[in-house]
Amino acid sequence: MYWLLLKQRYGLWVGTWLYIRFKLLERPTLKLPDLERPIAFRKGMSERHAFAQVFIHREYDFEWGMELGRIIDGGANVGLATLYFKERFPQARIAAVEPHPGNAEAFRGNTVHLEGVELFEAALHSRSGETLAVTDEGYGSNAFMTRPDGAGKAVAQVATVTVPDLMERMGWQSLDLIKLDIEGGEGVLFEENLDWMDVTRHIVLEFHERMMEGSSAPVLAALSAKGFLVADVRGENILFRRAGE
Repeated sequence: MYWLLLKQRYGLWVGTWLYIRFKLLERPTLKLPDLERPIAFRKGMSERHAFAQVFIHREYDFEWGMELGRIIDGGANVGLATLYFKERFPQARIAAVEPHPGNAEAFRGNTVHLEGVELFEAALHSRSGETLAVTDEGYGSNAFMTRPDGAGKAVAQVATVTVPDLMERMGWQSLDLIKLDIEGGEGVLFEENLDWMDVTRHIVLEFHERMMEGSSAPVLAALSAKGFLVADVRGENILFRRAGE
């Protein structure tokens, strides 16, 4: 399936070459025709799944209906979504948030050449100034979680940051898009302090109820209260758009 999708998008020879490197090399670097620099993958890590989501299945290829200029990439991992958004919207400024230090380091390597991208090594939360444990609970390098208590699975400690914190640091009064893939942390993010939703046009969200039971309920309640409607679904990602946008 991957080969067919790569062949369809990039042609027979380029698609086949990308597929071979993607599937067979332990630490591949992939130079996509529409990206300025190669993407570096790490040995034994699972960013291949994220790569397939973003660049093979094109799960962020929504009909946006507008240029996106102010984007928060929540759960930025190694930078694949940021690379996609900068390729699609070259003038966009992106505030990327990633709590795991190893992922953050890989993000910097993959995005160092991009202008208008700022990385915050932190955990998105509804409250500032807290410290969370980054935990490895067996879901792979693209699915580290953050919890108040690491319960023996902690691999790092990280400070929390709110959406208003990011907007203030970036000098923004509104958001065109917040993309959220934060492994169950969305439950806490949508519990309180939600005025930022009133100035946000689009939310792309991946739910993680299987990883953190009960995390979906506050999200759905907040989206309903703030007038966001489902605009599209691609793979695991759901696009919500505020009514009237």
